[in-house]
Amino acid sequence: KPVAGTFVSKVQGSEAFVSVVAAPPAKGQDKRVVTVFVCDARRLCGVFSASAAANTFTARAAGGEGEAKGKLTAKAASGTIEPPDGEPLRYNAPQATATSGLYDLKVSSRGRLSGASAAGVALKGNVELPPPGAGRIRLADGKRLRFDAVAASGDAVRLRPGQVRLIVLPNRQLRGAGRAPGGGGAAFFIRSSK
Repeated sequence: KPVAGTFVSKVQGSEAFVSVVAAPPAKGQDKRVVTVFVCDARRLCGVFSASAAANTFTARAAGGEGEAKGKLTAKAASGTIEPPDGEPLRYNAPQATATSGLYDLKVSSRGRLSGASAAGVALKGNVELPPPGAGRIRLADGKRLRFDAVAASGDAVRLRPGQVRLIVLPNRQLRGAGRAPGGGGAAFFIRSSK
């Protein structure tokens, strides 16, 4: 039976975080979408996607730049990520619980963040635009987290203007990336404040 769910963790031997989201198959369909997002909030930020019927997958980045392979079980997603440049990364990500997960957010021109995780958990916050700056988010359980936003080169973040992707681990650490709204939008990375 195809496993569905969200899995998050820190990548072994790296500063990167990874999320794997396996959607449930639509009624009457065998295949479903599997998306891998990896971000170290310094130079690496990649989205890989695949259509998979089984619990193994090979996901590719848009433009064919790198790939992510994995295996899904009810408890974890594990595999490798081959970024376009750099060494392959290994991951073993347990299923996300409570407020951990992958958040797909919108950012307004005033720096307001809003959105939800793949599991439907809401998140709100703010970020100083343009970066560098700081920000705060409030998770659905009321916990507030502070983060730093730093400018990224334009090609390091391939997200739409006004979009932010954020991985939150069970220990409340976070990594992500975004693009400010407007013409082209400045790219930025997000990481937990020290």
